[in-house]
Amino acid sequence: MNYETAKKSVDWIFSNMPLGKSSVTINFIGGEPLLEFKLIRQIYDYVMEEYSDIPVRFFASTNGTILSEEMKTWISERNSNFILGLSLDGNRKTHNHNRSNSYDLIDFDFFISNWPQQGVKMTLSEASLECLADNIISIYKLGFRKIDGVNLFEGDFDWEQDRFIKLLVPQLEKLKVFYLKNPGLQLDQMFGKNIELCALEMSKREKRCGIGTNVTFFDTDGSKFPCSFVTPMTFDDSELRQIGKTDFNDSTLF
Repeated sequence: MNYETAKKSVDWIFSNMPLGKSSVTINFIGGEPLLEFKLIRQIYDYVMEEYSDIPVRFFASTNGTILSEEMKTWISERNSNFILGLSLDGNRKTHNHNRSNSYDLIDFDFFISNWPQQGVKMTLSEASLECLADNIISIYKLGFRKIDGVNLFEGDFDWEQDRFIKLLVPQLEKLKVFYLKNPGLQLDQMFGKNIELCALEMSKREKRCGIGTNVTFFDTDGSKFPCSFVTPMTFDDSELRQIGKTDFNDSTLF
């Protein structure tokens, strides 16, 4: 995305804030967002100058491997409203398997000291499923307080196959014991969902995300989509056209 497109996207956001919303979160996603650090700085400065009367929070997910000292200084000076979320898949062995031997390139203390309450996001692969519990425990031992998400590699799991369930169940048992022994820790995503919501009738369920109401995703050319999951990166043109016919304000769909 170039700077002019970024400014137009920002202007649209602030001109179309939903009724009842008094603040804005701008989320930079990639790939690796910090590869466009210059653009991120430009957008930050533009927003803080043009929309100084509206509370704004900035967020970016990163693998942490290209954080320079210049970046660390700039971000640390703005850590009250600029948050970096780290992608971390577990211990050194697992993370290096998933992410090209990058574990030792990450400055964990930088993340923990700047955002002590911020969790990390894990990506779970078939290779790491059998050591899921140890990987989650290792993240807590580094000093992180929670795990915001456990993401599955797209297409890596067919949960109809018993072998995946047989691998997962003992990991959940081990995590259950760990959390019982450490009640001060926040449950990770595997346990932290309100599973009782599954028993509700569809008509009584509330929509659990902001798609179609208070979330907008801008592609690199400025095209708007309902969220980052409903884009040409994940759906083809015919699927997007069909999604476009959906009433995203109908909470029973989610």
